[in-house]
Amino acid sequence: MTVKVYQNRSFVLYILGSTITMIGDQALTIALALYMLKLTGSAAQFATVIAIGAFPMMVFGPIAGSLADRFDKKIIIIGLDIFRGVLLTVFFLKAYISQPTEIEIYFVVLIISICESFYIPAHASIMPNILDADALIQGNTISSMTTQISLVVAPAVAAMIYGILGISFIFMLDAITFLIIAIVMAFVKLKPQKNTIKQNSLLINILDGFKIFKDKEILSISLNAMLTHMLIFPVFIIGLPYLIKNVFSGTDLNYATVMTFNSIGAFLTIITVPLVCKFYKELKALNVCMLGMLGSIILMFLMVNNEFFKFLQTSNLGMIIYFSTVAFLFELCFSTYAVFFTSFNQRKVDKQFLGRFYSILIMLLGFGRIIGSMLYGFLFDMNIIFYPIMVACIGMILKLFLNLLVTPNETINFKAEVL
Repeated sequence: MTVKVYQNRSFVLYILGSTITMIGDQALTIALALYMLKLTGSAAQFATVIAIGAFPMMVFGPIAGSLADRFDKKIIIIGLDIFRGVLLTVFFLKAYISQPTEIEIYFVVLIISICESFYIPAHASIMPNILDADALIQGNTISSMTTQISLVVAPAVAAMIYGILGISFIFMLDAITFLIIAIVMAFVKLKPQKNTIKQNSLLINILDGFKIFKDKEILSISLNAMLTHMLIFPVFIIGLPYLIKNVFSGTDLNYATVMTFNSIGAFLTIITVPLVCKFYKELKALNVCMLGMLGSIILMFLMVNNEFFKFLQTSNLGMIIYFSTVAFLFELCFSTYAVFFTSFNQRKVDKQFLGRFYSILIMLLGFGRIIGSMLYGFLFDMNIIFYPIMVACIGMILKLFLNLLVTPNETINFKAEVL
């Protein structure tokens, strides 16, 4: 099966394009974190950037998914990639002349996030139109693995370019990757699909997306994903750069090193996913992965100990090893979780409804990210490490409890109501 997947030319092109653009996106994310912390020194200000980036996802998500189901997904992807490539090229020229202000960073993050709101439902629903259903787990595993390769590369690229050339050339890098994927996607061929769904008004299609969530498994794992963005991710996305740079006086390279180890954990899904598959079905596998995520967060309680805290302050190498270990373990478990999560959704939801499903999911994730960003920005600025870590642990326990309530179904029942 794996050989067959690699023989699929469209799949290989899709993976290649996604991997290249991920390098640019992740490098930009890391550079913006370093730039905003240098500019403001505040976790709350950095959190505001993340919240602004999440707002369009919440507002435009339902509309974007319906459009993705109504129109050619490939055209949507190519068009948005070209637009973002041109936009970031313009912003590179502006940033090259003078360093961007906070307001300018907010603006570019907002525009890119609006594009992503329409891009993600189209991109996320492409895979089932390239591969057969029985190849989805392998396809998503390969996708996850190659994505993580780019995430291993991105921190080093971000640290080098940002450190030597500045933030402006990070914008240029991301612009180039968007233009590359636009060209690559032009050669991707999707399987012909007969649309058996009546083309109703946009409003009815949006409401159809909400009906999908009547299925309790879909609702449960989607709320689970929202909790991840609300209570789990921020302790790493906001916490790691803030702790390393502002609390323990680390360098940009220190943070990039930790992010590299974080990405190596995700790369190992090529081993963890087949291993977990041998013993657990998808819903059980999600629970096992969440237990691992909880364990990695519990390790962060070591910082509450005064002696260990002082050790991290005085030992740069010890600080790097500690945060790299925590980040590695979390990403190892989360990336394994994400493969099963994605494959479950792609098999559970009819291909013709995937855009609408992802649109509502994106709306939930955007809502969670906004609340979580502001919450953790406030918590980290309090300079009491115990509070954000405890909130993250509570979030993981809530996620486990929510998933344990689900009794697996074999079918989804929304189709008859929508057709």
